[in-house]
Amino acid sequence: MDEFGNFSEDDARIIFKQIAEAINYCHVQKISHRDLKPENFIFVSKDSMNMKLIDFGLSYKWKQNMKEELIAEKQTKLVGTSYYLAP
Repeated sequence: MDEFGNFSEDDARIIFKQIAEAINYCHVQKISHRDLKPENFIFVSKDSMNMKLIDFGLSYKWKQNMKEELIAEKQTKLVGTSYYLAP
């Protein structure tokens, strides 16, 4: 990042790779974050390009028959931040 807060294409590539890896790690662990948005990715420190995925308050641990369980419990509502939902 330069002194104006702009990212180079190489920096953007590094950041995007970390975002994809964080989401993939969650999915391998059978966790769905359910509120992915820019505010939930933070830098570890000011001087670092390393990022963390935060705010797992709406996350869900996947189970074998999860879809049937959610329907049975009438948990079919949308979750996430409304500003980031598609129209």
